[in-house]
Amino acid sequence: MSASRAHQSKPLRTWLVLLLALLAPVLSVGGYVAFERHPEYFPRLDLPPFDSAKAAQLSPQKRAAYEQELFSEIPSWSLGSRRYPNPADSVKREQRWMQMANDGFELAYITLRVLSPATLEEYSMRGPMKRLEALAEQGDTGAMCLMTALASGGEEYVQLYKKWLERGAALGHPECMIRLGGKLLSGDDGYPKDVHRGLALEFAARRKSGYVHLAGSLVRHFEKPIRRLQPQTGLRRSDGTLVLDLGYGKRADIRRLYCWNQVEAQTWDRDPAAGVLRRLRVGAALDDRPELRVIYEDLRDKHYTLEDCLNMGTGE
Repeated sequence: MSASRAHQSKPLRTWLVLLLALLAPVLSVGGYVAFERHPEYFPRLDLPPFDSAKAAQLSPQKRAAYEQELFSEIPSWSLGSRRYPNPADSVKREQRWMQMANDGFELAYITLRVLSPATLEEYSMRGPMKRLEALAEQGDTGAMCLMTALASGGEEYVQLYKKWLERGAALGHPECMIRLGGKLLSGDDGYPKDVHRGLALEFAARRKSGYVHLAGSLVRHFEKPIRRLQPQTGLRRSDGTLVLDLGYGKRADIRRLYCWNQVEAQTWDRDPAAGVLRRLRVGAALDDRPELRVIYEDLRDKHYTLEDCLNMGTGE
């Protein structure tokens, strides 16, 4: 090889060495390249160091308020919410989490190591999960719950986050109680279905904390009594005309569902309760059922609170 060619290939070899160094953490399994769960999940490197001295100065009251805000936003971190309804607000969400981190709230900092609302990117969970486990072992119940919030559904960490989710629920953290309750209501994530315990956990957690997010599990549960027939099955009157049975139950069941839909809307960027009203209005007209119109008129101007829904009970 000539001296000029050797000189030209040197930069190429340098870049190849750098590339191989970057790919060192990448695992090859069965002929496929994977970094943890997905090839694009690399560690996040653009965050400033966390100031642990500020964490020691954060008051329990402020930490509790930050936890509630953070946990309410994580389910919709890449979507709109009541607090951040517009796509452009995703940058504001990240800025807010960074503000919390700068105040000494480490759970917000760890969340930003995994999720970037501003760019809609996800990053490696390896380091963050190790840090959450260390905090959990020190008794940080918020960290116990954040494991499930960030890793739920991922096979790599399922045993770890379930262990700490159950521990956090047993210690009475509302986020852990609500998440475990939701899994028990649906029999999700390998948990056996236990409606009674699931409802008890959800109601107790919300009553003690005022948490309104993740109400979708309760909406789905309370919707079941009023979904007896799907619209496409239908019924026919004696004259042969089709009646679409939209699925109605007792008045108390409809009111309870509407109430929890309104609670769910407190953190969503849309109003799911409007769908209940629409079903009642359409049903009253199509099925010739004036009693549905009465329920519709009664509910349409109601503005229920979390306490109202809790006081309606579980219907069991």
